[in-house]
Amino acid sequence: MVAQFFNQEAAYATYLAEAPAFVCSGLDMGAEYHRVHYSHCDSLNRAGPAAAGLHTSVRKACSRDLNDLVAWLEENHGGAGVGYRLCAFCFKP
Repeated sequence: MVAQFFNQEAAYATYLAEAPAFVCSGLDMGAEYHRVHYSHCDSLNRAGPAAAGLHTSVRKACSRDLNDLVAWLEENHGGAGVGYRLCAFCFKP
């Protein structure tokens, strides 16, 4: 299941507090900004508007299951490298 958040700080915080998740951020921007992160990623939580506590000022899609999130992204935005990328910090080889 994929949950989406936009300007919903309390709901997003509650969702992440319940269990770790995977988060794709920047969905209201161009595909070059769509990055999949672990929910605890510093680049997701401490950069840009998130540094000021505005985590959902950009649209996010979240899932507890990476495969569910990737399938949703591929269906809605395109495949890896085109519709989204994995965070280089979270998903180091």
